[in-house]
Amino acid sequence: MRALSAVALTGLLVLASTACKKDADPQPPVDLDDPQLLAVDGTDSAAAEVDTEVVTSSLVSATASSGSLSLASTNELVSGGVGTAGVGDGAKALYFPRGCLIVTSDDATKTVTYAFTDCAGPNGIFKLRGSIVATYAADAGKLTLNLVGNDLQVNRSVVDWTATATITANGADREMRWTGSLSGITAHGKTFSRTNEKVVTWRFGERCFGVAGVSEGKVRDRYLRTEITGFKRCQGGCPEAGGRITISNEAKVKVEILFDGTKNATFTTPKGNATFELACAG
Repeated sequence: MRALSAVALTGLLVLASTACKKDADPQPPVDLDDPQLLAVDGTDSAAAEVDTEVVTSSLVSATASSGSLSLASTNELVSGGVGTAGVGDGAKALYFPRGCLIVTSDDATKTVTYAFTDCAGPNGIFKLRGSIVATYAADAGKLTLNLVGNDLQVNRSVVDWTATATITANGADREMRWTGSLSGITAHGKTFSRTNEKVVTWRFGERCFGVAGVSEGKVRDRYLRTEITGFKRCQGGCPEAGGRITISNEAKVKVEILFDGTKNATFTTPKGNATFELACAG
């Protein structure tokens, strides 16, 4: 699996939500300022956001060998190195069952449309339905994707979204700056409408990544802000020490998930701290 698909972000929110997964969603009336509920809602909405980034990463990286909608070479992006010849072949190889993804492209408009029907894909993606339209542009050392997801159903969430992803290269180092607006229903049935800005870093051919950024907006009609700082992880391993996920609301009630490099993490709230075990190999 090449480049960005190898650094997919699904594990981030899977790990974070482990802290709260034991508790079923409370039924109204509820205290929306309760720290545990903030953590549940914050990770639930962030998971839907990350899923869109994971799907995008598979489209960007899957065609690296053909130079279409991808990083044009193992070392650097080159001007004019993006085209639609053979586009989608790599992405189709990543999604099952065969034939669940149909790709159409238009050289004149530099637009590619991906239509998914009950696909399972890389990095924990399943039940993927809907379409993504990507318009792309390439300059020396940079690839820019403007993306629209229409009624995209992924991992039980349903999302309409628009985003811009700018990927740059410096030797084998890669960076993706992602800016998006999303709305829909989370996997646990909560309405949300949010914006997010993320920076993802990795090295070509390696199965490790770093991510930092902020998402904010409404979950269940109240404001939540989620900030990710210093998060780094390699495939199959636990997050490196120093990573942090912070979730807060308009009343400044805040919860934090702190990673120490082992399979244990700390859940910190105004009511105290707790340690929980992550779904990773420590």
